[in-house]
Amino acid sequence: TLPFNAEQVVPAIGDNAVRLALLEECAQFLPPALVHPRAWVAPSATVGAGTVVLPMAAVQTLARVGKGVIVHGGVIVDHDAVIEDGVYLAPGAVVCGGGQVGRGVLLGAGRVVGKGERVER
Repeated sequence: TLPFNAEQVVPAIGDNAVRLALLEECAQFLPPALVHPRAWVAPSATVGAGTVVLPMAAVQTLARVGKGVIVHGGVIVDHDAVIEDGVYLAPGAVVCGGGQVGRGVLLGAGRVVGKGERVER
């Protein structure tokens, strides 16, 4: 059970390892993704439970964003990109078409993942 009589939890903690551990521990309590009204997610994109998409972020056509991901302000996840569980996309990061970001990776502010490139820990 969750504290404070909560029914759901969003593990929006900046430490990826801690967030991944909480994802596993609280899997049954994760809500659908929380998308800020000033963010945009393409209808064909998928965004996992417990993920937050912050203002001015864009998740484009056929992109796949995993569970418990933080998509910070100004981030662009381009078409067909894959963002695995527990990733932190810092402000202004860009994942170009078909780019991939591995589980638990911190992609720093302004970092660009090129077309078809994969970034691991």
